[in-house]
Amino acid sequence: MAPHPEAALRVFLHRSREVIQKPNLQEKLTAIADAVVESGLFRRVAVQLYADQYGEKLFGFAGLTPEDIEWLATHDTLGPREYDRIRELGVDLGNLYFVHHDHIRDIFLDPDAYLLTSQVDWKGPGYWHPDDMLYAPLLASDGTPLGNVTADEPGDDLLPTEDTAALLTPFLAIASLLVEQALDRRRDTLTACFNGPFFRDEMAQLAQSDSLMGLLFLDMDNLKNVNDREGHAAGDRLIQATAHTLQEMVSRILGRYGRVFRLHGDEFVVLVRRGARPMEEVAARMRFERDALSLSLSLGGAAYQPGMPLWELTQHAEQAMYQDKWSRKGLLPQ
Repeated sequence: MAPHPEAALRVFLHRSREVIQKPNLQEKLTAIADAVVESGLFRRVAVQLYADQYGEKLFGFAGLTPEDIEWLATHDTLGPREYDRIRELGVDLGNLYFVHHDHIRDIFLDPDAYLLTSQVDWKGPGYWHPDDMLYAPLLASDGTPLGNVTADEPGDDLLPTEDTAALLTPFLAIASLLVEQALDRRRDTLTACFNGPFFRDEMAQLAQSDSLMGLLFLDMDNLKNVNDREGHAAGDRLIQATAHTLQEMVSRILGRYGRVFRLHGDEFVVLVRRGARPMEEVAARMRFERDALSLSLSLGGAAYQPGMPLWELTQHAEQAMYQDKWSRKGLLPQ
């Protein structure tokens, strides 16, 4: 049975306050997925945040089996690269995309691993096929993809239209807003790196889960001179440029095993997860690329030992950074 537009809107209005009042982002995402299912639009919904943007992969589910949820929690799923192919091959319904089963294998290498259903009784042309899917990006205010909503098994079993997309729009709008607000609390406003408070939380969480390999501590060498000579606006531009280059370096060297944080001023840290190369190799490779790029940045690394106080790990990495700074300036340690 097709969902009635007024009924879908009533669900959205009724559930919006509940969504906002949920204590954490994952519960908010789950409440949004529940609301979409309650509206009768789709029977199965997953809301996903990208780890690269939010700092961790996060989901909200509704209508999925325990097996579906277990699989999604332990595998990488849809990401920005798939989003690019979906925009190319999907049917644009107004910032939502319907992916016809004929194109599913052009987008995904392993389509059966994604949020696809095998429970719909396909009735022929005009009806939902088991390998059809609806994809909706969660976008920041500047258009950056933060995550996505995927849905299947429409309540009326029919292919979606722009009217379907219009009914989903209120749910997507509030999801995007909540995600961006949560992301803002984790990001440094000047550089878009993750910030100091999130660094401390993330380091503690990685240590607790035995996923922490080590830490790189980095300090810009000439920021004070630039501030004194050219003003703080020029210094801010230098910080932004350094942060951008640093993030690119970490992406090349560590991939998903490294994450950049700006502590304050001209100080940055990189958390290194288990799965990366040993810390000595990571630090050496970072110094090699820094020198190749003539980046005015001192850095030092320290490996985490189980049970080590986290302040001690940070202190060791900072001491190694100062040794690098003194060495590059031809000075003796003080």
